[in-house]
Amino acid sequence: MVAGLILDANGFELVVDGRRVGPRRLLQTSDVDLLDKVAAQYVDAVRSGSKEQVLLAVGRDLYGWLDGDLGQLTRLLDEASAPLVFEVQAPARPSAAAWALLRAPYELLAGPEGGFLAESPKLFAVARRLGQPSVPQTLDGYRLGVAFMASAPRGQHELDYEAEEMAILTAAGETSLDLVVEDSGNPEHLGLRLSELGGMPVVHLSCHGLHNWRPGPDEPATPVLLMEDDLGDGSPTSADALVGLLTPRPRLAFVSACLTATGADVTGHVPAGAGHRGGPAPDPGVPVAHSLATGLVTAGIPAVIGWDGSVSDRAATRFAERLYQQLSRRVEVTEAVAVARRHLLACSDERQRADWHLARL
Repeated sequence: MVAGLILDANGFELVVDGRRVGPRRLLQTSDVDLLDKVAAQYVDAVRSGSKEQVLLAVGRDLYGWLDGDLGQLTRLLDEASAPLVFEVQAPARPSAAAWALLRAPYELLAGPEGGFLAESPKLFAVARRLGQPSVPQTLDGYRLGVAFMASAPRGQHELDYEAEEMAILTAAGETSLDLVVEDSGNPEHLGLRLSELGGMPVVHLSCHGLHNWRPGPDEPATPVLLMEDDLGDGSPTSADALVGLLTPRPRLAFVSACLTATGADVTGHVPAGAGHRGGPAPDPGVPVAHSLATGLVTAGIPAVIGWDGSVSDRAATRFAERLYQQLSRRVEVTEAVAVARRHLLACSDERQRADWHLARL
């Protein structure tokens, strides 16, 4: 069942299956200030190692604000059936206030006395949407098709791309998935390969990412993927440039790189080092802006998965393994992401488990 928030420039309402839960609420300056405070607490929590009690405090603060004086979020959770898809639907061009609400870390939502909703018996899936939903294409009768490309330009920390590729194959099994691997790391070569194949439903890009790259000292910051040119050197690639090369466009893009779901204006994230999927962080200081993931959606990709922070190589691989296991079984993408998130949350390796909340759909 789809539930969640519907936003406009000045306010929002909580809904369950098209029915409003409680009154529409205006977004006051105090609300935006609170959401900015929650966002800052979230970044601080990630910087300090994503300790469970700190993340729970952030999730409970966000829950309390959404619940309000009338218990609206509690009512929504009680009325929604399982699995619960908590969708945050914003205008195609959100206002600054709507961006603050759209970006809040709903993956961390936790009741006042309980644990994370992400680990509750009722599957809790989170999705963010820009613009009005359209009727989705029905699945065809073929196996899941995935185009995989890793980019490793000179001078960047090496990531274990082969492990990620093998994890995808192992998860789905040879009879459940068609995997096409483009070895060049070059987005133009990937586009040509997709064109020759007539397109693929899923494109998986494994590389480093940077959420506020500046092509020059006086030019605006923009999110990019650090891909390769023909010589193997770095080729920072924006969302618009990438979508222009992916023809026909995929139904789902998984940009498995650090900070791909982080806006260019967001500050405070730890720059990724060895074993993480991000590059160095330049000076921040830009107005509210798209992330690479929301930029891809705006440019025409129907669904995008990214990371809101510096994800570890091993956590990204574990998440991808469970995600494609679910997708190959024809599980809907919102539920597949929720299952993969829960799988990472239950991981016995503390360092991998620390990244369980970073994936964004």
